[in-house]
Amino acid sequence: IDTNFLVGHNRMATTGKAKLNYNNHPFDTKKWIVVHNGVLHNNESLKKRYKFDYKEDVDSAIIPYLLDYFEIKEKYKPIEAVKEVAELLEGSYSIMLYSKTDDCLFYFKNSSTDFYLGLVMDNDGRIILGSTSEETLEESYVDMNMIFPIRNYKQKEIVEAEEEWIYRINDKEIRKEVDFTAKTCNYYYNRGTLNDYQYEGKKSDITDWED
Repeated sequence: IDTNFLVGHNRMATTGKAKLNYNNHPFDTKKWIVVHNGVLHNNESLKKRYKFDYKEDVDSAIIPYLLDYFEIKEKYKPIEAVKEVAELLEGSYSIMLYSKTDDCLFYFKNSSTDFYLGLVMDNDGRIILGSTSEETLEESYVDMNMIFPIRNYKQKEIVEAEEEWIYRINDKEIRKEVDFTAKTCNYYYNRGTLNDYQYEGKKSDITDWED
């Protein structure tokens, strides 16, 4: 395969049967390829709002169809489509996108997760790695050094991706492209103890758990 990018995703199925391969990442549409880590809560309402009719029954599938809609029908530039979609989503998300138009990756997340980007400069260009674990990313350098001599590396750097920023990634650089405003999600607690929903969205609203 002639490509500058390789994106992997290990899915823990929350919605949609994993045995149906069209429910599994990546999601590939006319203009975009998408992987998403997290759980969206408004995918069904967005699907109805934009009158989409796709076979995937997993929350993540809404993302590339929205991107296609804004880029193809609304004539948005890729980065404009990404910003529009980022501000529509509700839930937890860390999302890597490949734009077929711009031939580059975009990345964005909200406050629900950490994500680290590793940059290694070798003699042929820049290698970019990503992980939710900074420790894992540091260990990947060790593994890579067993394959590629350490003397070939001109520099190594790990940066933490910031929430509410869209990053553009190509085979030479990572840069902040534009900021966006993430939707605020409610946090719930039961009997005074925060439950698992505390990771979803911004930590601004705490509401009593409804019986």
